[in-house]
Amino acid sequence: MIKQVEQNLLKANNIDIEFLQTNAQKLISQGVGFCDFYLQNSLSESWALDEGIIKSGSFAINQGVGIRAICDEKTFLSYSNAINQKQIESLVDGLYIQPTQAKWQNISDKQIINNLYGTNNPLLSMNSTAKIDLLLKINAIARALPFVTNVISSLSMEYEEIFILRSDNRIASDIRPLIHLNISIIATKNELIERGSHGGGARYSLDFFDDKLLNDYVKLAHDQAMLKLEATVAPSGKMPVVLGNGWAGVILHEAVGHGLEGDFNRKGTSA
Repeated sequence: MIKQVEQNLLKANNIDIEFLQTNAQKLISQGVGFCDFYLQNSLSESWALDEGIIKSGSFAINQGVGIRAICDEKTFLSYSNAINQKQIESLVDGLYIQPTQAKWQNISDKQIINNLYGTNNPLLSMNSTAKIDLLLKINAIARALPFVTNVISSLSMEYEEIFILRSDNRIASDIRPLIHLNISIIATKNELIERGSHGGGARYSLDFFDDKLLNDYVKLAHDQAMLKLEATVAPSGKMPVVLGNGWAGVILHEAVGHGLEGDFNRKGTSA
């Protein structure tokens, strides 16, 4: 994987690992305790269907580089949406670094390569006509169900390549495909209108959304809309509330916990 990412993110922009290592050492020589370089290229595409027609479509390319430098307890950041030698050198020179006594150690020269997902680009797994046909198929399946008056569906795809080089000579890369399908069904009965939604995603190609999965998504969205059509109004007013140990703990953590963290106590800013 790292060779593919290195070719697309580094060599395509006339950059190599040695160049990044040289700039990392430049920051270290200025008193930085640790630094890393994060390069990323991202492709995204989306289609949306409403009222039986394609209402929108989009495609975007985003790329950039970010540099993080850490001195004692302070972190310095610089970034750009251009990836080239001149821009990276400018980012390194533009970081205002306060000298530190921390010493940098070459912890490891091991390359971290974790192939967590497939390397195929989901944007290329179907042409535009096939992607539109997928949404039209969802529309046809849903409109065959009772009380359905409209179907809104959207298909989104992403493909990201990232490359990270750290000042301790560790290198990591990753390829991140992502697809997501969302279906909303509008159902009308006895002058009541309700919406049900369902969908899902994965880090695969678009053939992940086979006919069985599409039918399951549509059925779950339709069942939700029909259930809401039969629902009664919830009571209002004061009433006892029982909090479970999940979200109640999160609320307590946000309200009180952050102010009690060790960093705040050490800095003398804790409540």
